[in-house]
Amino acid sequence: MVLSRRHFLASASALALLPVAVRAADFAETIYSGGAILTMADGLPRAEAVAVAGGRIIGVGSLAEIEALKGPATVMIDLGGRAMIPGFVDPHGHMTMGGIQALSANVLAPPDGEVTDIASLLQTVKDWAEANAEMVAKAKLIIGFGYDQSQLAELRGPTKEDLDTISTDLPVLIVHQSGHMGALNSKALVA
Repeated sequence: MVLSRRHFLASASALALLPVAVRAADFAETIYSGGAILTMADGLPRAEAVAVAGGRIIGVGSLAEIEALKGPATVMIDLGGRAMIPGFVDPHGHMTMGGIQALSANVLAPPDGEVTDIASLLQTVKDWAEANAEMVAKAKLIIGFGYDQSQLAELRGPTKEDLDTISTDLPVLIVHQSGHMGALNSKALVA
């Protein structure tokens, strides 16, 4: 059974796809098959094939059902065993921040970190840089992630003068918890 428009729209992750209704004369421009197709919809969580026309999904179901939408110009895409999932557009994401956080000093406030003031922030970054000297030497950069001035005793972020106490030879970058701002030492400001 082909996944209906109603069932497909029930999946929140599929809202960006908004498929159009299929008429008997409609043909798919592209049909994807040959891999796990995960719809994220309760009514049909897995499918064998997906048909697309006009940038919209027009059918999801078994390969036999979807091949009924194949026309003379339909392009068949074999997923080669790879998985296909509904896509979405996130116009404001911080995906890279997870990677940066994993490779930097944890300057979060309790309970996720131990930074409560500027002095503990600076000491945390110094200790991290020392413990990760090989990585710091390779990157030629010292990074801390997660400060929040509203959680620090001084109710301010670190200044370049504060960060210069960590290093004057290497750039030092301390990223705010939001990912929207940060603080740099003097070396980073001229690098």
